[in-house]
Amino acid sequence: MSTAYAFLRFVRLASNVSGVYRCNWQQRKAKIFMNNRSQAVRLPKEFQFDTQEVFIRKEGSDVVLSPRPLDWSLYLAEGPVASQFFMEGIEDLPVQEREP
Repeated sequence: MSTAYAFLRFVRLASNVSGVYRCNWQQRKAKIFMNNRSQAVRLPKEFQFDTQEVFIRKEGSDVVLSPRPLDWSLYLAEGPVASQFFMEGIEDLPVQEREP
């Protein structure tokens, strides 16, 4: 395999892989400012949240904000549920005797 062909094949594979992570919205800039001793970000209108609180987490060098639900009932009703095999084969530890 020639070096040029290997390079083109690598570029094609890399573009397919990077397509998974490509966003379908245009990247925007936001202003960072200080509010007392806290750093704050002024979000553009199309990125504003409909809630009073957000979850914040780091993914590598990125900071990700997610809306915090006001009502957990929908999440709990439709959220992940353990399968019937969860904890199968796990034995409980014996009861420990303790002083009152």
